[in-house]
Amino acid sequence: MIGTTAESVRYSENLEDDVAHIEWPSAVVCTMEEPWELVQGVIRVTPLQLHYISEMGIGYLRALSLPPGTRRIVGIGGGSSIDAAKYLGWAYELPVTAIPTIASVDAMVTPAIAVRTHSIVKYIGSCAPKEVIVSDPIVRAAPARLNRAGISDVLSCHTAQFDWRLAEEQEQDVRDERVSRIAKEVMECCSAQAGEIREVSPVGIRAMIEGFCAINDLTLSWGSARMEEGSEHFFAYNVERITRRHFVHGELVALGILVMSLHQDNAPETIKQTLDQAGVEYRPEAIGLEHHEFRKALETLGDFVRDARLWYSAIDYHAPDAEKLVSAFRELTR
Repeated sequence: MIGTTAESVRYSENLEDDVAHIEWPSAVVCTMEEPWELVQGVIRVTPLQLHYISEMGIGYLRALSLPPGTRRIVGIGGGSSIDAAKYLGWAYELPVTAIPTIASVDAMVTPAIAVRTHSIVKYIGSCAPKEVIVSDPIVRAAPARLNRAGISDVLSCHTAQFDWRLAEEQEQDVRDERVSRIAKEVMECCSAQAGEIREVSPVGIRAMIEGFCAINDLTLSWGSARMEEGSEHFFAYNVERITRRHFVHGELVALGILVMSLHQDNAPETIKQTLDQAGVEYRPEAIGLEHHEFRKALETLGDFVRDARLWYSAIDYHAPDAEKLVSAFRELTR
């Protein structure tokens, strides 16, 4: 499995010039209306076909067609547009170019393709973009709140590392000290730029993308995302399962980081401070999660991770006490 490395990412000062090598008459674009309008206003090209991505269900993706003569897939937008492009690249064995219009998720650099089955995220296939072209003005045109949320896919190492260590102690998994150490260093480097991320400055954008690339390198070398994905992501998956709704990924994961750090008794004040410095939203009412849904997600979390056969974590070690955690979360964030 080959991933997108930091060397594959190009930071563009002139997007029109930097996409000139793409043969647009043989390129199919996966995008959405708003990002396409934004980017098309700069590059002014005519691709072979446009797919406006409306969902990420596996049936929907399988129904996407390519016209004869397609030689490249271009993903323009956020995670869904780029994952759809990766799906087509994987299914048809074509090269993929990613032009992110937001730095909110790591789909631009990972080979795994996130699809939804019955509102549950699953990863299939393998198709890393051959190139990622990042234009600071384009990314900064997106709502700052959405860009800031990208840091959560690096800060999730905080809770995921705790889970991994616990799994090793309980003889449920094997942990690699080198991988753990590097993941911690990546998280610390990204955390140090929290203020820049809040401002969505070029420095902040690069800090997040470089963090994504570094975590992706570790994932590929180790063979899984164990160092970055744990109980905080499991909580987010369970919320989506219960609500059947889509949330801003980084905001939901941020909530998971906080509530699971409380469950782990794992420096919740420290990670909250970093999230606040980066301006990431995580309050249930602000991200669209009802109080009863928040509680239910915690109450059913133990059964969910067991039924889904997810990695061993603090959720398995001792079942979350929903009432206690909701109260502790309120106290932490008041």
